[in-house]
Formats: sequence, structure tokens, C-alpha cells
Amino acid sequence: AERRLASPIAAALPGRSWNACGESDLMQLAALLKCCTLFVGNDSGPGHLAAALGTPVVTLMSAIHAPGIWEPRGAEALVLRETVPCEFCRGETFCRTGTEICVRGITVARVVAAARALLTSGRRAHSS
Repeated sequence: AERRLASPIAAALPGRSWNACGESDLMQLAALLKCCTLFVGNDSGPGHLAAALGTPVVTLMSAIHAPGIWEPRGAEALVLRETVPCEFCRGETFCRTGTEICVRGITVARVVAAARALLTSGRRAHSS
């Protein structure tokens, strides 16, 4: 189901990305993530796995839980989140305000800046 959502992103980066949704098992995913220069994604299992493997990670987090609980850990893990009036709502499956401002408020420019910061920091555990 995620493949359909990721396809437009991969299409926007021809020759520089690969949509691997649904094409790997957990061990293959770990091997792929270990080879990545950078992982950008939402709060998900692959993001946590990438951070554990030492791959630089930019994670977009909603504000449904307090900071410091669910974020990927590591020197090369940057977490982006918005402070919003409805934070800590615990709305696991839907936005109670109908706005999704805690995730929609994370701008593309902010994600790009975080990615650049990680890629140019000199702290990268490996390069590909």
C-alpha cells in the first residue's frame, strides 16, 4: 500500500532514488539502510532501524506524544517536530482537530536544511 504513496517521490528524483516499498524483507531492508547515505522519513520502523545501523536519519514526528519517548536515537538522528496547541493529544489514528498541523507544519525547507546539516556535519559514520 505504501508503494503508491512513495512512487511520486521516486519519480521526482529519477536516477537518484529507488522505491523499495514491498520489495524486501526485514534483513534485506537492514542491508539497504546500511548502504544509504541518508534516510528521511516519518516515525516508522525503518527510520529506527536506519538509526540503529548508524545511517544518518531525519525523522518527521507528529506531536501526539511528548518528545523523548519514541524518537530514533543516535548522534546522527535529527528529529523534526512542531510545537502546536493540541500537542500530546495521543490521536494515534486520526487528528482530533482535523488539521494535522503537527505534521503539516514541518516544511520541506526545514527537512532539506536538516538533511544538509547531517550530510555536511562530518559526523557521518559511513559514506556511500
